[in-house]
Amino acid sequence: MPPINDIKKEKKDVIVIVVVISLIVFIFLWRFVFSVAEQEYIPTATIKTAPDVDFDYLKGPEFNYFHKYEQIDPLDENLMGRDNPFLSH
Repeated sequence: MPPINDIKKEKKDVIVIVVVISLIVFIFLWRFVFSVAEQEYIPTATIKTAPDVDFDYLKGPEFNYFHKYEQIDPLDENLMGRDNPFLSH
C-alpha cells in the first residue's frame, strides 16, 4: 500500500489540473460565447485613382542622361556556356 503522503499528493495534483482546465474552459466560454460583440465591422468602399504621371519628363534634359548608355551586344556562341549547366564536367 502506498504511503498516505503520496495519495494526498496525487489527489492534490488532480484537483489542480481540474481547476486549471475548468478555468480555461470558463475563460473561453466567457470570451467567445457569452460576450456580445461590441461593434460589427462594416467595410467601407475606397475609391483609388491612378497617380498623375508627368510624361513631359521623357522630353526633358534629365532624361537625356540615359542616352549615353549603349545597348550591349549578345555574346558569341562559343562564350554562351554549356548546354546543360547541371551536368558535371
